[in-house]
Amino acid sequence: VSRALVLERSHEQILDELRRLNLELEQRIHTRTLELEQALLQLQQKNLLLEKMAATDPLTGLPNRRAIDRIARTELLRRARTPAPIALLMVDADHFGRFNKQYSQTAGDHVLVWLAKLLQSSVRGSDSVGRVGGEEFLVVAPNTDPAGADVLAERLRASVEAAHTVYNGYALALTISIGVAVAEGTSAVSYEQLREVAAAALKDAKDAGRNRAVLRALEVPVG
Repeated sequence: VSRALVLERSHEQILDELRRLNLELEQRIHTRTLELEQALLQLQQKNLLLEKMAATDPLTGLPNRRAIDRIARTELLRRARTPAPIALLMVDADHFGRFNKQYSQTAGDHVLVWLAKLLQSSVRGSDSVGRVGGEEFLVVAPNTDPAGADVLAERLRASVEAAHTVYNGYALALTISIGVAVAEGTSAVSYEQLREVAAAALKDAKDAGRNRAVLRALEVPVG
């Protein structure tokens, strides 16, 4: 066998080996890329879950205070770009402590979950309901003038008054008090202003005997 033929075969063997190694490397890179993409997808899903958990009230499943605050501020920013009325409803369960005293804290939790679902089912699709602490809830109602806010508040109040839930064989019922703040006009209104007015209206509702809604409109000058 000539030296040239030996060198040619050796060269072909080396090329074949290089091709094989190259194919193996490409396959490993492909496999590794798929693994990295899968790991990235899992990380993104876990991050989304963490974000959702951070924004959700663990008992009722509603947006928590931080989340509902963010929703309200977002709606106010949208309102600043496209002037429209907005309503904020502060809802408080009347004499809620009696459930914990007469039955148990578990009964109180049961009532809160039931109340949250009832409130959620009584608002419009464009409205948002959040639990801001204890037995207090907040409803953000964009594009809602005083007349619309009055209708919404009464629907919430009446829905709760007419319903009841059952816990360990006991029929439990309650009423709610609602403070409503409505901003009209085109000038800027802060979330803090709305909350303050809604809180004052809620206090009026409680002082007047509870199981009622009190509405206060913010007169915002145009221009």
